[in-house]
Amino acid sequence: MQSLDARPGDRLYALSATQERVELKVLGSFRTGNYLIDSGFAFTDLESVKRLSGLEAQGYQVRLKDPWRAREVGWALAGSRFFPQPWQDTQRTLLEQLSLQRQVLGLLIFLIVAVAALGVANLLFLKVVEKTPEIALLRAMGASRGTVGLVFALEGAILGVGGVALGNLLGYLLGLYLARRPLDLPGELYFLTHLPVEMRLADFLWVSGASLLAVLLSALLPLLRALRVRPGVVLR
Repeated sequence: MQSLDARPGDRLYALSATQERVELKVLGSFRTGNYLIDSGFAFTDLESVKRLSGLEAQGYQVRLKDPWRAREVGWALAGSRFFPQPWQDTQRTLLEQLSLQRQVLGLLIFLIVAVAALGVANLLFLKVVEKTPEIALLRAMGASRGTVGLVFALEGAILGVGGVALGNLLGYLLGLYLARRPLDLPGELYFLTHLPVEMRLADFLWVSGASLLAVLLSALLPLLRALRVRPGVVLR
């Protein structure tokens, strides 16, 4: 109905398989948020379907608690009378698009984490260069390499944990906002008319873990630089 710009109360005329003109009346409309369904599907009674197709058309739609078992349950219920069409087959294009978008988003997240890790490494490296005289003085006063390294390791850990916590908070608040006020999308391009938002604890955990690991690894280079400071050479 969306592609025909039909509204409730309008009358439509369609030609059947036998070239018979069938009159249909639009009783109402609804949107699923899936552009492929909203632009290409209409529902009517079985008698009208029989007149249009010239066949004894029968079919049922089953909604499952676990949608990923649609193919398995469909073949179990079909028997010899019906041909099952799981949503994974009818919406294959949408699933492929979402899979591609997920891969692209994963790459973008990796690049963002890498840039952030390099920023932390650069900050700590400059800190080591700036504090080289103080490090040499501490070493000359008896501080061990482990003590000096622990200071910079703790600084890197604090920056990493603080950045991850702030990022999780901002991401959670942004997710809540988009869930309450969905962002409109051009259906012709994305096949969805609204941006779907689903926040999962597992996603937060693995992204946070990967980000923290990247920051800690990026802190190794400045840490090694601090451990290699030679007090005699610097103080001379």
